[in-house]
Amino acid sequence: MKLVLEDGTELSGRGFGATRAVGGEVVFNAAMTGYIETLTDPSYRGQILLLPYPLIGNYGVPLPRLAGSIDQPYESNQIQVQGLVVQHYVDDHSHHSGVRSLHDWLLSEGAPAVNGIDTRTLTRRLREYRTMKGWLLPAGEKTEEAQQNADIVDMRAEVFRVVTPNEPIRYEGGDQTVLFIDVGAKDNIVRSLLSRGVSVLRLPWHMRLSEFVNQADGIVIGNGPGDPKDLGALVEQVRGLLDSFEPPIFGICLGSPSMPQRERQR
Repeated sequence: MKLVLEDGTELSGRGFGATRAVGGEVVFNAAMTGYIETLTDPSYRGQILLLPYPLIGNYGVPLPRLAGSIDQPYESNQIQVQGLVVQHYVDDHSHHSGVRSLHDWLLSEGAPAVNGIDTRTLTRRLREYRTMKGWLLPAGEKTEEAQQNADIVDMRAEVFRVVTPNEPIRYEGGDQTVLFIDVGAKDNIVRSLLSRGVSVLRLPWHMRLSEFVNQADGIVIGNGPGDPKDLGALVEQVRGLLDSFEPPIFGICLGSPSMPQRERQR
C-alpha cells in the first residue's frame, strides 16, 4: 500500500487489513493506547487516521459486541475511519480480551491500512499544513487512476447521514432524561450520562426536536464529524429552543460550535 498526499508526497509501506483505494482528510491521534476506541469514533468518519505511537495492534481486538449494545471499548458498531496509517503493526497480539488481530478486524470491515510509515515525521508535516487530503492506494495501481476510483465520503451531507441512527433510542438510567442529539456521537457520552443516574433519549439530528423536548431535563449535542457550518438545519432548531427551553443545552466538540453564538457565551 502507499499513502499519497495532495502536496505530492508519496510514502510506501506494507499493507494490512483490506486492499482497496480510499481517500479523505489525513488526521492524527497521538494517544498511546485506545486504537479500538479511536477507529470506531464517528467523529473520524471519512478520514484517514494516522497513529504516531509506534506500536499498534499489540493487544488485539475483542469480540464484536452484541447488537444494540453500547459496551466498551467500542464507540460505535463499526470501524468509522476510511483507512489507517501506522509505523509498526504487531499481528501477534496478547491480551486477555483480545480474540482477533487488528488486521482481521480491519479486513472484516473493508478498511485498508499501511504499516512502515514514518508517522512522527508525517505528523509534524500535518501539524505544519493543518488540513491535507490524502489517499491510501494499492501499491500496484497507477496513482492517478486509483485516486479517481477511490472510495471517498462526502463530508458536507453524506457523512452526517451515515453516522446517526435512523430512529430514536432510549436508554433507561434514572428519573431525569437527557435529550442526546446524535450527529455522529461516541457511545461513551451515553455511558457517561447513564453512570450519572439519568436516562438518555438518543435522537437523530435531523428529527424535529420540538416533538421531544417535553420529555427532556437537558439537551446534549454530540461530537460528530464534518464541519458544523453544514448543519444549518440543526442550528436553526437549536436557536428556536433557546427562548422556550429553560433547562441547559450543552454541546461537545462539533456540537458546541453548532450552537448559536450567544448560547455558547452564557
